[in-house]
Amino acid sequence: MRMSDWQRCPAAPSGGALSSRRLIGALALVVVTATCLGVTKLLSSVSRAAHPLWIKPAELDFGEIWAQRDFRWSIHVQNRGSETVTVSDVFLSCGCQGTVRPRSFAVPAGQRREVQLTLDLIAPEAAAGAERRVSLPIVFRLSEDMGVARFVLRGTVRDALKVAPRVIQFGQSLQEGGRSRGHRLTVQALVPLKTLQAEVHPPIGTVCIRRRASNERGYGVTFSPAANLPPGPLAAVLQLHGVTEDGQRIPPYPVPIEGTVVADIRAVPERLDLGVRIVGELAEGTVVLQSLAGRSFAVTRVSLCPPEKDALSATVEPPAEQAAAIHRLHVRLRVRRGHNDALMRVSVRCLESLKPRIMEIPINAYGYDSDSFHQRQY
Repeated sequence: MRMSDWQRCPAAPSGGALSSRRLIGALALVVVTATCLGVTKLLSSVSRAAHPLWIKPAELDFGEIWAQRDFRWSIHVQNRGSETVTVSDVFLSCGCQGTVRPRSFAVPAGQRREVQLTLDLIAPEAAAGAERRVSLPIVFRLSEDMGVARFVLRGTVRDALKVAPRVIQFGQSLQEGGRSRGHRLTVQALVPLKTLQAEVHPPIGTVCIRRRASNERGYGVTFSPAANLPPGPLAAVLQLHGVTEDGQRIPPYPVPIEGTVVADIRAVPERLDLGVRIVGELAEGTVVLQSLAGRSFAVTRVSLCPPEKDALSATVEPPAEQAAAIHRLHVRLRVRRGHNDALMRVSVRCLESLKPRIMEIPINAYGYDSDSFHQRQY
């Protein structure tokens, strides 16, 4: 039986033809490999020639340190080129908290410049661990023809404490002259500690530390603000210091303290608006001073600015120097044409405090002529 042409199998190549094909393939592979290596070397040389800045490898490794809020480290940037290199900006590209100084400078050929870094190496609560390796990319922005220079600062950071919450926030719960409940922190030591110490800067309260019975490395830290804090914003830092079993003092773990101390004595209204009046009319109003805690206080002095007795006057009820929890200030103003702006300064003194407090209450009115066609507004 004769097989058709399409059923026939192609003849196998001879040994010589197969060897030739293998040789050609091998030569092609060598050519491609050589080309790739050449391109790689070319790109590598171009990358190395992109900028002449250099930093000693030892300065890019800070070794093993304890976690801390303000870790200071210096690096020296050397210019190995033949021309001056201008650095327009230096920054950390990892989103890390820290500062770089100076941010811009020039490095002459063959010289070097010192760059100081201040880094926040306190780990987020979820990432805190006994030991962690960190890599901090540092980017130098150069002139347009050079692009950027990148270096990586590496090291090992040891976390000694895990604190929750990480901020003591009182909001507006603090009242002048009153005692407030303390704010409690939960502290977990990640390494064996001999003692845990705490201090507040500035000293605006007291700290109590107790070791938890159920956890030999657990602590309860309670901060209680002082009762004599003045009204206004509250800003302080609670520093937690751990001391290891061999006596090594660990850098402080800072916990910010925030809030507002609300004044005990307040004025209602805080601004006395006597409205729009006819010129020459006698406008009257009352401001009430009241202690939120119901404490007795005295109004020691009332001064008016401008001090025009014929146009502006104020009387106190009860009379000055008498102690009471509520005082009323009756204000009378002889209205003049246009804006009538004044300021009443009231000196008050609580019986528990010898230091008086000055309160400022703005007073305003507007005067117009009765025969005018239009009543002018503010």
